[in-house]
Amino acid sequence: MSRALPCCFVLALAAAPALANAAPVLDTFTLQLGAYSYKLDANIRVNGTATQVQGSNLDFSRDLGLDSGHDNPSVVVSWRPFTQHEFGFSYFGDSQKATRVTGRTFNFLGHEFPVGANLRAQAYYDVYGLTYTWWGWLQEESALGIVGGLYDYRYGLTLDASFQAGGNTAERHGKAESNSLAGALGVSWRRRLGEHARLFADAGGLKANIDGVSQWMWTANLGIDYLPWEHFGLRAQYSGNRIYSEIDANHFDGDMRFAFTGLQLMGIVRF
Repeated sequence: MSRALPCCFVLALAAAPALANAAPVLDTFTLQLGAYSYKLDANIRVNGTATQVQGSNLDFSRDLGLDSGHDNPSVVVSWRPFTQHEFGFSYFGDSQKATRVTGRTFNFLGHEFPVGANLRAQAYYDVYGLTYTWWGWLQEESALGIVGGLYDYRYGLTLDASFQAGGNTAERHGKAESNSLAGALGVSWRRRLGEHARLFADAGGLKANIDGVSQWMWTANLGIDYLPWEHFGLRAQYSGNRIYSEIDANHFDGDMRFAFTGLQLMGIVRF
């Protein structure tokens, strides 16, 4: 048994290129590297877990001064070892810092941040994705598949403020971190345009309530691949990704909403 498994694995790898080539509209392996120029629309509310004080809804741009538009690297890897089965991994993330004077009084993690305070905000977010695609409908020039995905959203927000109170300098500090796992079901479509171009579209979403987290998410991509070389090409796509979570856990009590939309330009290595 111990020798049979490695032998089967080697045979599968040897057979993969031949099987993958049966569907020319799809690649066996792709590595995509590029930039994601996106607009971020984010809100977060964190209650005071010890004080039971309800937190204020904070807009990242309006209340905290964090940029709503940003350019950041992204990476996508896909591997199709057999004709109808493809696995994928994706990642993008960002971190931001901003300083501003608060325009209103708000509550974050049980701490009151008064109007007119000197605020320092720092936020980060990372999005990891794992997908499996079953290409159930394959033709020479087009393909349609069913996609199942799991996305891990990791995010954190730190706020520090100083202000005058009774003739003295007072300070406030709050830090909240959490992550949300979100599943998605959807479809994926590919269409060849001659020898050197390929249209594609992906869309999916899911609503679930798991382990104290109620959430819904959707993700969508629409774009074109330009493939003038056998193993290299370029990709342009418009992407949207949104998640809303209501979290009731020991480490985080509140809700958050992240929406990323924008253009991705990527280089492709393909086999």
